[in-house]
Amino acid sequence: FPSHDIGRFNSHLADKIFVFMDEAIWAGVKAKEGILKGFITEPRTTIEKKGVDAFEVDSYVRCVIASNETWVVPSGNDERRYPVLDVADTHKQDSSGYFKDLVAEMDNGGIPALLTWLLAYDGSGIDLFKAPESNARIDQKIESLDAVQAWWYECLSKGAVYDVGGWPEFVSTRVAFEDFRGWGRSWPGKIRATLTYFSRQVFGKKGLCPGKKTTRVIDDEKKPENVYALVPLNIARKQFEDFLGGPCKWPDEDL
Repeated sequence: FPSHDIGRFNSHLADKIFVFMDEAIWAGVKAKEGILKGFITEPRTTIEKKGVDAFEVDSYVRCVIASNETWVVPSGNDERRYPVLDVADTHKQDSSGYFKDLVAEMDNGGIPALLTWLLAYDGSGIDLFKAPESNARIDQKIESLDAVQAWWYECLSKGAVYDVGGWPEFVSTRVAFEDFRGWGRSWPGKIRATLTYFSRQVFGKKGLCPGKKTTRVIDDEKKPENVYALVPLNIARKQFEDFLGGPCKWPDEDL
């Protein structure tokens, strides 16, 4: 995101009520995530000029972000800040027709007409603290998954855990964790998940796919080990959709 929007020297934002970030890029920098969230929702913001002590002002900023990137905003599963829309390319580069008409409308009373309509619009039945769900917003949540969540999403997408014979009835926490660690070698960030944390996050009572813990012999040459009894694939996918807050597009649904 532009450093002049969420960076240190931001005095130009002190009296703004609308900020448009064009072609913004979210690079997954955790240090910037809190700054961006505070910029959007905090009632007061700190203003800093070069060579002048920082001071606070009331913040009335409303922000619109436009981007062609796949990952635009950091959006957790319970994210409330970002309504996300995919803009269709139906009128892409249609400068002689669609956009020409839009400009003509704006130049001939369209802007004040829109403002009048907005001022008269009855929004009393709308919860402004709850962003509407959309396929585009679900996509942002998927892009924002942490490593354990992303691994499990991939398992659900391919309908298999650690690439063994489709969807299993039981899953070994040890083998699953070994697969996760191998998968994690291509993860862009550093992974610090332990076996205990991994098992709890995926298969625990409050995990992505709660399973019944038991012991079972996975390999005839080995002793019984800790395993989880898994629910069927369609139920596991529904549990993940409940976690995200909306439906996912699974690769095999159209087959």
